[in-house]
Amino acid sequence: MTLTLLSGKFKALVDKILYFAPPDDEGFISGKALRPVLLKAEISMPQLKEVWSLADKDNRGSLTKDELKILLSLIAQVQLGRSPSLDAIKSNKETLVPNIQNVDEIVAMAPTAAAPVSNSPFSGTPAATATPPPAFAASSSSSNRNSTAQTG
Repeated sequence: MTLTLLSGKFKALVDKILYFAPPDDEGFISGKALRPVLLKAEISMPQLKEVWSLADKDNRGSLTKDELKILLSLIAQVQLGRSPSLDAIKSNKETLVPNIQNVDEIVAMAPTAAAPVSNSPFSGTPAATATPPPAFAASSSSSNRNSTAQTG
């Protein structure tokens, strides 16, 4: 299942999370990397486990970008007091945006901010450095001025 209709707020949240926990070379985002963000969703651990198991349909312990979008939609359902449902995502015309507490602060601590996006196995081969998504850069430019100046 692919979520194609994305609201601006939902896309901005996905971009922030992918900046914090970028996919590996095979396109998977590890559950371990996502954990600090997911714990800020303020849903119970049993609920978080349930939505994770629905999104991680292959039980890999990691998600594709599309599965991340599904996970976030499931979290939003739970936050609204609904039972998490993949069918509801398929049939829903609106994109539900979950509330992730302090997401900008979490993203600001991203290990990728000054590190290569991918580690090249070849010495001397420059790797691209991650840059914050535009929504993050705009929303946190004043609070991040000092840390940006130090990393640049």
